[in-house]
Amino acid sequence: MSAWAIWRVIGPLRRLSARADAFGQSIAAEPIAEEGPLEIRRVARTFNRMQERITRSIHDRTRMLAAIGHDLRTPLTRMRLQLETARTEPGRPEPGRPELVRGKLLRDVGLMQSMVTSALIFLSGGFDGEEKEWLDLGALLATLCDEHEEGGSAVGYHGPEQIRFFCRPNAITRALTNLVENALHHGDQVTVTATAGDGHIAIEVADDGPGIPEDRLHEVAEPFVRLDPSRAGR
Repeated sequence: MSAWAIWRVIGPLRRLSARADAFGQSIAAEPIAEEGPLEIRRVARTFNRMQERITRSIHDRTRMLAAIGHDLRTPLTRMRLQLETARTEPGRPEPGRPELVRGKLLRDVGLMQSMVTSALIFLSGGFDGEEKEWLDLGALLATLCDEHEEGGSAVGYHGPEQIRFFCRPNAITRALTNLVENALHHGDQVTVTATAGDGHIAIEVADDGPGIPEDRLHEVAEPFVRLDPSRAGR
């Protein structure tokens, strides 16, 4: 009886130790079976929960870094096009053209700094402390569409010229930019429509692409998820 009791305790402990060592080598380790005396089962249950939280945290951070890397490409591409356009335009430059390019470049640099700051805050376990302020959402949507049209994309905006919205400007800019960029990636024609009234604002970004499969619609709301695997590393 004593030998059986010792085996019943030592066996699960040995397997728990081996699984903990395996988890240290790979986060894809399977959860450990909850067996043995009550205390051992509690330890195994706690270990499984810890393993799940660590795995989810690592996956979230990996997806976040991939998303930030993708998001940074948009302002960098705009900056390059603006500089190339300003440098290669024939004849005498238009009055105010340098200041216009400079303003766009400064805005893109500010957006990139905000992205990097948000990423660092997320990695440190904090939260984005961007202050809310009033934003002209109509002007922002029109500007985004105009900038993509200047780059040769078929993007059109339909909606009020002014829509006052109390929000975090950088976060909203990133969200809308991503929606337009994704629509352009999957379609040729993109239409951005905004309506406002009765205290509600609705924004629709529509394209002529294939759309999102119904069985993956629930994944859209997950943070940093990319439904297109070919873009995961870009």
